Amino acid sequence: MSEISKNKRWTSFTLDELFDFASGRAIEASESGEYPVFGSNGEIGRTDHPTIENVIILGRVGAYCGSVQLSEQKSAATDNTIICKPKKKESHELLYLYYLLQTCNLNKFAGGSAQPLLTQNFLKPIEVIVPSDDLKENIVKVLTSFDDLIENNQRRIEILEKSAKALYREWFVYYRYPGHENDTMIDSELGPIPKGWEIDQIDNIVDVKGGGTPSKEKKEFWENPSIAWFTPTDLTKSSSMFKDGSSLMINELGLSKSSATLFPSGSVMMTSRATIGEISITTVPATTNQGFITCIPSKGIPSSFIYFWLQERVEWFKKIANGTTFLELPKKTFRVTPVIVPPSQVLSNFSDVMKPICDLVYNLSKQNRHLIQERDLLLPRLISGELDVSDLDLVA
Repeated sequence: MSEISKNKRWTSFTLDELFDFASGRAIEASESGEYPVFGSNGEIGRTDHPTIENVIILGRVGAYCGSVQLSEQKSAATDNTIICKPKKKESHELLYLYYLLQTCNLNKFAGGSAQPLLTQNFLKPIEVIVPSDDLKENIVKVLTSFDDLIENNQRRIEILEKSAKALYREWFVYYRYPGHENDTMIDSELGPIPKGWEIDQIDNIVDVKGGGTPSKEKKEFWENPSIAWFTPTDLTKSSSMFKDGSSLMINELGLSKSSATLFPSGSVMMTSRATIGEISITTVPATTNQGFITCIPSKGIPSSFIYFWLQERVEWFKKIANGTTFLELPKKTFRVTPVIVPPSQVLSNFSDVMKPICDLVYNLSKQNRHLIQERDLLLPRLISGELDVSDLDLVA
């Protein structure tokens, strides 16, 4: 900081000198509409009545107090947010300040006794060090180069996953699989199905597992951890077809002293409590807390088949879930869910077709995780001035 303070290219400002602040508005978000509606933790719906553009949106209250989101297009934000409009209009200013606020750990400035609360009065006096415009521009170019790659990869992933889901539906919902022209349809309890296909309950083709939580009071269960231990937040925070790591991990002792069950890579995890129907395939041996139902496919059943079968039935699972405090899908209810089982050759052919698609999705997801890690390591060093970008020759 001492070196930066001596450098005339860096100046101290309060947030009040950098932003015009406003409160978000009460708004009813819907599933349709041209413009996004932001809550305290991202997009929560759509609207046809935008109120903001080219702003930074902060979570104002609750668990996501201090979260930082960017909205460059027309949008709206709820009254759980604070709107930050940069006072300077240079093209790089909005993005630079967006990156800067991510390094400020705004949650620590929150007040409130019952739950965290961030107000404009708390924000305005916060002091930050800001570089000259040319340095801002270089910093933005470095960081956006990462974000652009991440966004491009994410678009490819979304296209691939939509294609894979459409392929699943073509084969196993509409029964237009290769060779279907030569097959006969017969009646079944689930409607017409191809002759030679069977109806079984899901626990006869997968091994259904629950989860558990080692005591948080026993530090010895969490020291030197080596086993991925997923919580629903791991899936809801970053929705992805594949997961190769969890935010929390446990050790062998924690596993043995809880109802958590270790399952192999290729197992399909689905959240089954409160938020029902977030689904991912683990690529490492792992376990979960009790908010999951995990399916370990039997031999000859592709993980991708189970993944898309679960996706097709999420709305049904939500309807049959029960609970007073929060909805939960009981394992005993899930186990008897009927499933149409194709012949082994059809499943094998489906696996062969899906493999290159799934491999590419996984590789792009892995690449994005590495890019995010690298960007997040660079971010505070760039914003603080620890990394000098003044001599970088960056092409616009």
